[in-house]
Amino acid sequence: MRSIAFFGALGLTLFARVVHAAPTQQACVQSYEDGQKLRAEGKLSAARREFLVCAETSCPDLTKNDCGAWLAEVDASVPTLSFAVMDRAGNDVTDVRVTIDGTLLVERLDGKAVPVDPGPHKLSFDRAGEPTVTMELVVREGEKNRKVDVRFGGGATSGSSGGGISAVSPAAWALGATGIVGLSIFGVLGGLGLSEKSDADDTCSPNCTDEVVDSIRTKFIAADVALSVGLLSLGAGVAIGIATGLSGDGNEQASAQWFVSSTPFGGVSTGLRGTF
Repeated sequence: MRSIAFFGALGLTLFARVVHAAPTQQACVQSYEDGQKLRAEGKLSAARREFLVCAETSCPDLTKNDCGAWLAEVDASVPTLSFAVMDRAGNDVTDVRVTIDGTLLVERLDGKAVPVDPGPHKLSFDRAGEPTVTMELVVREGEKNRKVDVRFGGGATSGSSGGGISAVSPAAWALGATGIVGLSIFGVLGGLGLSEKSDADDTCSPNCTDEVVDSIRTKFIAADVALSVGLLSLGAGVAIGIATGLSGDGNEQASAQWFVSSTPFGGVSTGLRGTF
């Protein structure tokens, strides 16, 4: 009998807690309205908490259905950050307190991604015996599991799909593309020139007409120019990319100008001049 009474009392206690935890109709409506306002303001984490309330089964059908749909949409939009924190020796650590814009985000790391609101934020990382590491970043809506690397004694970096590449000057990409095009043209013209030369060797050599010889020579000269342009472009692009990447200034100004001139021997020369 005592065991029956005990379980009966426990059941009543749990039932009372569930009944007490269920939101009132007024609370459902209030959360319904507050959640929409918070979502419009970009405060997705707070909006999610409100939608959880008005999506409860005890709420009216209108708020329950709308809030359930909005909750799914907010869950898809809330960005998350994943922290990888190391000590000075490069070992992973978890006893790190993280704050965002002065408000506690996590008391201790557990390897799980943490939801945050989209927008600019200032993060601070605190660990006993170490100076605080801070960083600023802009978190984008819908950005999931963005990795934030932190090393005490070495600062913090934020990884993303475009991390590091954006620091390279656009001039480097343009020159690289020009180099690839130049090498492609060299391959095409060189191949055509060799094909025509082979045909000429079989049909008219050594008495080919000037028209046939000039056609072959023109293709070889153009192929040489394309090869020079391609190699110089790729070299300049790599040099600028390394320089701007190391300096971290992706907006660094760079200008280049190609020149082509004739040589005393009937050929042409090409080159690149400019400021890098």
